[in-house]
Amino acid sequence: MANHPLDEEGPKWPQIQATTLSDHVYQIIRNRILHRDLRPGTFIREQEVSDATGVSRTPVREALNRLATQEFLERVPHRGFRVPNNPWETLLDVYPIVTALEVLAGSLALEHLEEADVDRLRDLNQQMREAAESGDEKLLAELNNAFHHVLSERSSNQRLCELLDQLRAQVFLLDIWYYSVPEHIDESIDDHTKLITAIEMGDREEVLAALRTNYARGQRALEKEMNAPVETGGERR
Repeated sequence: MANHPLDEEGPKWPQIQATTLSDHVYQIIRNRILHRDLRPGTFIREQEVSDATGVSRTPVREALNRLATQEFLERVPHRGFRVPNNPWETLLDVYPIVTALEVLAGSLALEHLEEADVDRLRDLNQQMREAAESGDEKLLAELNNAFHHVLSERSSNQRLCELLDQLRAQVFLLDIWYYSVPEHIDESIDDHTKLITAIEMGDREEVLAALRTNYARGQRALEKEMNAPVETGGERR
């Protein structure tokens, strides 16, 4: 059978992503949740979103399930999905607390960190690089928490370690949002790299500065996002 002209050698044709519409619906709903356009307790139903956006139910279903997996939505049996009762402003207030405690934990951990710990930090940061290629925001947030857990665990203060784990869990949803932006991923990995280098050099001040910078980025980015206009169908309000 003769080859089709399009099969001839030459530049490869770009692959069309089947999830494009789903991604658009996902971003629209997530932005509305972050901007409080969809208030806590609001029910979101597949057919209603499909009618409102002009997108068929299959990509809408994919978007809603993705949002539920990442805990932006709650599944309610026989009723659809609901915006959880997470006060974003309150969660944002947790960031300075986490930052202060992370700096304390880092300060205490410095004298206890061993080569195996540094190797673990480097490995987790490499896993973040690999996860960035797949666009898995939830995995990136989990790896970031694991990275910082290494430091708090080596602080030799069990209560501090437990408290930080609890606080990180509270802002986990916001971290997922943060890692949905490629630029943020690169910045976070770079911050971790600088932190590891400072640890290896024994530069206490640089270690603490890197920790402050790393967490301040997340807080500033979220504040900027929550104050920005909402995108709807490619337009900004």
